[in-house]
Amino acid sequence: MLEHQRINSTLIECKDDYAKYINKMRLAFSILMKVYTVQQDRDHEAEKEQEVVLFYIQKLMNTFELLRYKYLFNQKQFLKIDQTDSGFVHFSEIMGIQTDIPFKSDKLSLCDDVYDIKENMISFMLNNHEQPLDDLEKMSNLKYLQGLNEHELFLFFNPGRLTLLSDECSDTHRKYSYHWACYDKTTNMPYIYFLEFDQSIESEPLENNMENADRFYDVIKQEGSRVPAAGIVARAIDQRLPDIHPKVLKRICIGPIYSSHFSENIEESVSSVLLYADEGEQFIFHLTEQFVFSEGSVAIKNQGMLSKILSETKVREKFSLPNPESIDGHDMFNELDEQKASMIRKQVIMPHAIHQHIENLFENSSIISFNKEGNINGI
Repeated sequence: MLEHQRINSTLIECKDDYAKYINKMRLAFSILMKVYTVQQDRDHEAEKEQEVVLFYIQKLMNTFELLRYKYLFNQKQFLKIDQTDSGFVHFSEIMGIQTDIPFKSDKLSLCDDVYDIKENMISFMLNNHEQPLDDLEKMSNLKYLQGLNEHELFLFFNPGRLTLLSDECSDTHRKYSYHWACYDKTTNMPYIYFLEFDQSIESEPLENNMENADRFYDVIKQEGSRVPAAGIVARAIDQRLPDIHPKVLKRICIGPIYSSHFSENIEESVSSVLLYADEGEQFIFHLTEQFVFSEGSVAIKNQGMLSKILSETKVREKFSLPNPESIDGHDMFNELDEQKASMIRKQVIMPHAIHQHIENLFENSSIISFNKEGNINGI
C-alpha cells in the first residue's frame, strides 16, 4: 500500500507547473459546478441533491485554494499530486490540512503582523529591486492559516445533514435521508454519498435520541470514510445498525481527471485527443455514479445457539445485484459485480475542442462538453 502510494505521487517543484495545475483544477471544479447548476435548473425533482453536490464541490474549491496559498511562495515544501491514477492531490495534502486545523490559533499567534509584513515588502523592493520572497512566503502562510476553517474545507470525512422524510413515514418505519463525503486515501479522490433508509418505528427517532443518533453517525463515519465496493458500504450499515434499513445508497466518484501535463501512463488514444484543446483546458474529467438498491427486507434467523433457543431473527435488506443476461457489455457487468452495485452511470466532461475528436472513446459514458464561454452541452 505505502509503496504503491509513494510511486503514484509527484512533487510539483516548478512554480510554473504548480500554477498550471492549480488553475486547471479550479477550472475543472468551476465547470463541474456549472454542470450541476444546469442539471438543477432542468430537473427540479433532484434539486436538493444538486444543492448538496454543489456544497461539496465548493468545499473542494476552497481546499485547493488553500493549498494554493500554502505552496505559492513556499521555498522548502512542494505540492504532491497523484499523477498516475487520480490526477488529484495526494492524500497527504489533506492530512496536512487536517493536522494543522487544531493548531491554527497557536500558529497564527506566532506570525508577524500583516501590516509589518507589508511594510517590509515595500522596503525590500525599494532597496533591492527584486521580489521579497521571504515576506511573500510569510504573507502566503498567513493566508493559509487564516483559511483553516474545518466546516469550509473538504477533509477525509465530511459529515452532512440528516433529514426526516416525514411524508413517507408508515406504521412500521420512518424514512430518512443522509449525505456525507470523504477523501479516500487509497484512490486519492473525493466521493459523495447519499443514503435513503428506514428506521424501525419501535426505535426512538434519530432526531430525538442522542444515543441513537451518535451510534448512527459513528457507523457512517467508520464505513463511509473509505471506498470499498459500494454494495459493501450498504451491507455494512445494514448489518451494524439493527434498526436501520438502507433502501438506496448512491455514491458519486469525482475523478479521475486526466491532463496532458499532469498525467502519466494514460492510453495513447486519450493522450492524443487532449492536445486538441488549448493549454489550460487539456483535461478529461470523469464522474461515476454507483447505485445500490434494496429489493425489500427479509427476516434472517440467527444461527447462534442462544438465538436458536430464543428464536431470535434479524431483519436485513436484500440488495439488487446485476444479472449477466440483463447487462449490455461484459466490462459493465464486471464493474457492477466488482462494486456489488445495482446500477452505474458514467459521465465524462471535456472541452468541446476535445469532444470533436474522441470518436469511439468513452462509449459507456455520457459526454458533457463546454466551450470557451463556459457554456455546457450534452445535458
